[in-house]
Order: sequence, then structure tokens, then C-alpha cells
Amino acid sequence: LALYYQPSPELGAESVEFIMRDVDWGWLVRGSHHWAAVGMIVLGMAQAVRALAAGSQRTQPGSWYAGWLLMLLVLAFAFTGELLTFDQQAFWLTERALERLEGVPWVGAALSRAARGGPDVGAATLSPVYTAHIVILPWLTGLLALFNLWLLAQGRRREAGR
Repeated sequence: LALYYQPSPELGAESVEFIMRDVDWGWLVRGSHHWAAVGMIVLGMAQAVRALAAGSQRTQPGSWYAGWLLMLLVLAFAFTGELLTFDQQAFWLTERALERLEGVPWVGAALSRAARGGPDVGAATLSPVYTAHIVILPWLTGLLALFNLWLLAQGRRREAGR
């Protein structure tokens, strides 16, 4: 997808349409990407319910919090991915999300200005969203997943030592 996507307000929606219509198997790659994202959200929520039912928040609190942070990162992936088409729906979704972000105490206004990249939602907004989606979020997710696995291994070692 990154080979054909063009992160600009003028070409974002057009490049997604090009991928779906003209790139060989582009519709399949984009569809698989979309449904895998939906599956990640569903499986993440199922895992959260399973961990809650098992009482993991008491037995492995570090892993419990890391799991919730991973779920937030998965939702951030979904959100940034939705914005990349930069059509009317994505534009207004971005506007509403940044307005809500401004309401966060202490840091909301600064975060909203930084994410907007200027006075209005536009090219300066799309570039950081694209970078977050393909660089920052994958690295954060990978590192946090490794940390979560390490926490789980430490918990198993403690249980085995008892």
C-alpha cells in the first residue's frame, strides 16, 4: 500500500481509489489490510475480556497495563488508517477528534496544535498522521509487545519458583 499511496490532501483519496481500481490485486491487499485491522480490534477486546475474567489485573498487573496500552495503540492504528484517505469523512473525523483532544486537561491544546500542524487541518496534518501510521505506531507496538512478553515470562518464572 505504501508504494502507491500519496500522503497529500489532494491525492490521498485519489491514490486509494487508484490502488483499489488499477493496481493488480490492490483491492485484495487493501481489503485484507482493512479486515485484519478490524480483526485486531475484535481479538484485542476478546483478550481484554479474557484477561479480566482470569483476574490478570491482580496476578500480573504489569502485563495487564501493557495489554491495555497495546489495545490503545491498535485503536490509534485504526484511527490513523481511517484518516489517510483524506476524503470528506476523514476530514471531519479529524476535526472532531482534534476538538475532543483539546478538551484533555493540561496537554490537550498543545497536542491538538501539534497534531493539526497549523491553524487548519490540511497537508501539515496528513504528513504526521501518515508517519505515525507507518513508522511510529509499528515501532511502539513492537517494543511494547516485546515488553509485555518479557513481563509474562517474568511472571511465569515467579510462579514456577514458588
